[in-house]
Amino acid sequence: MRPEEELKQLGIQRGADQVGIASVADINRYAPRGHRPDDILIGAKSVVVLAGHVTLQGAWRSPDYRTHHANRDFPRIRSGVAMAAAHSP
Repeated sequence: MRPEEELKQLGIQRGADQVGIASVADINRYAPRGHRPDDILIGAKSVVVLAGHVTLQGAWRSPDYRTHHANRDFPRIRSGVAMAAAHSP
């Protein structure tokens, strides 16, 4: 399996709804100065993008506990994918 596919599979396994890989060169063409990948990590070639669902702004008032957990889970998912990818051979 190609490394790109392994990374996407890892993201899905860790809880992301979707995982994509974008070219830094493509992003730099459209992103404003100060928001480009090159502004943060010089020499990067790709950006890994994780997508997950979030709830609407007033959802914190919901009596349904799942709403609160959905909003709190995504940072954990993102960190888990980053750590696993950093430690994979």
